Amino acid sequence: MKVLFIGGTGKISSACSPLAVERGLDLYLLNRGQTDRPIPEGAHLLHGDIRDKASVRAAIEGHTFDAVVNWIAFTPEQIETDIELFFRAHRPICLHQFGLGLSDAAREFARHRIYAAGQSALALFAQ
Repeated sequence: MKVLFIGGTGKISSACSPLAVERGLDLYLLNRGQTDRPIPEGAHLLHGDIRDKASVRAAIEGHTFDAVVNWIAFTPEQIETDIELFFRAHRPICLHQFGLGLSDAAREFARHRIYAAGQSALALFAQ
């Protein structure tokens, strides 16, 4: 399974990234490359900023993913960005750490995919 973690080196995701690789996932991390936390051996790094759609499109060009995990989304607009960037092309399971309000588009997305909070993301990769 080819999985994209948005970030992958944060407080929660940095614990899940090595576990995902250990469980046999083909893991890609999309981040700005501005962290001191190590990238797990076997993970692939893509440079981009989730708040800059053009940089994400450039970073993921030529890739498709079975699941996309965004660990933090604070606004409906941020969730809509995920939908725009990943929904049709990648058919993701999208897990957000925070999702404070869902727009109609995000509700539609949630109806067809798994939409879970951070602890559920940990449980998914711990199985």
